[in-house]
Amino acid sequence: MTIGQYDRPARFLVGPVLQRIVAVLSAGCAFVALLVVAGSLEVPYVALGPGPTLDLLGNGIDDAGKDTGKPVVTVVGKPASPTRGQLRLVTVSAADQLNMFQALSLWFSGEEELVPREEVYPSDKPRDQVEQENAADFSNSEEAAEAAALSELGYPLQVRVAQVVPGSPADGKLQPGDRLVAVGGAEAKTLEDVAKAVGAHKPGDELDVDYQRGEARGVARVVLASAENDPAKGRIGIKMRLAPDAPFQVQIAVPAKIGGPSGGLMFALAVIDKLTSDDLTGGKDIAGTGTIDPAGKVGPIGGITHKMLGARRDGATVFLVPAENCAEAATDIPPGLRIVRVATLHDAVQELADLRNGKPVPSC
Repeated sequence: MTIGQYDRPARFLVGPVLQRIVAVLSAGCAFVALLVVAGSLEVPYVALGPGPTLDLLGNGIDDAGKDTGKPVVTVVGKPASPTRGQLRLVTVSAADQLNMFQALSLWFSGEEELVPREEVYPSDKPRDQVEQENAADFSNSEEAAEAAALSELGYPLQVRVAQVVPGSPADGKLQPGDRLVAVGGAEAKTLEDVAKAVGAHKPGDELDVDYQRGEARGVARVVLASAENDPAKGRIGIKMRLAPDAPFQVQIAVPAKIGGPSGGLMFALAVIDKLTSDDLTGGKDIAGTGTIDPAGKVGPIGGITHKMLGARRDGATVFLVPAENCAEAATDIPPGLRIVRVATLHDAVQELADLRNGKPVPSC
């Protein structure tokens, strides 16, 4: 039997059709394999976005986000004033160990920002070290906030020992919590006073440190060692802090997972609101951010746009912005959120009073 004229083309078409089918299937398999790889490999980016907020005038939450039933800010030894409204601590969320699909999904949401992991978790530092540093910054911000708040309320600040370096001249002679009264015969009213007194001596010199521990006074005679960064300069071997002289204690309790120094301003305002009859918020939901030092200066922070989004999402209508963050904040203000520029804690207190009274306040 011979092949008819209609059979020949059919025979030659079988090869190309099969080749196309095989090619399509191969491409499909390759695409599926690519999807599997993309879904399993981590990208070297971290997604930053609006994090949770916490009302510092309300109850605290634990690391699981559950209500602890206890106030965030507690005053021990003095009745706390009733408060209205909210003073919100704001945060930035950081999502790490993302695959390609997760990273793209977060990026397309419009609220997340992808940044190189190196910017958040430097490769030269273990992650637990970064987290420890954030926790230390947070603890320092609480102390600075308490000092700034009580100083704003008229309580004097004192120089106290925060830490004694093991093996240093002060080891065994001074203790954390000691109040420094004088160093080398010069009054120790500020951190600068102590630095100046120590700087007037060289390694090997003896120096008397007058201190108060509880109700007792004492004198520690130390022989100055060489400073680590400059062998020609002397050092006692202590870390100091400014602490308020007040007949009560302020305690702040927040989840351990919250770190960094940016909550200082809001902590200070919450302490003031708890200790005065003035209602700082006027019943409003107020959020804000900014570092703070014991003198009450408000410093810039990162992630301002994410923090504003998180604040508005959770109901805030007013947001306190550090003066140095104003330019960035003004470029992307969430609808319904009023931003107020602050440079110092005193500014913030005054501007909240002006808001309550319907007066104009500075914006960005």
